[in-house]
Amino acid sequence: DALDLPIPENPSTQVLVTQFFMLPVAVAMQDDLIATYYLVANIKYHERVQTNSPHASNIKFHVANLCRGIDGMFSLLVNFVILIK
Repeated sequence: DALDLPIPENPSTQVLVTQFFMLPVAVAMQDDLIATYYLVANIKYHERVQTNSPHASNIKFHVANLCRGIDGMFSLLVNFVILIK
């Protein structure tokens, strides 16, 4: 299990600098998380959606965005654990 491995106590400066620069890269790579933030901030559900997708609903829209956000958070957590170890 990756979480049971000890964190190195005295990493080299090169490792610390690399980890520092990889954190924004890891966040930027999470398309699911970025898409969720964009959808929550900019897009609202409207009833006209049902003209093209008759089974669409407001709750399905929000559940899909919630699941996408959870997926992005777990992916970011995995990247973070790999980066720290």
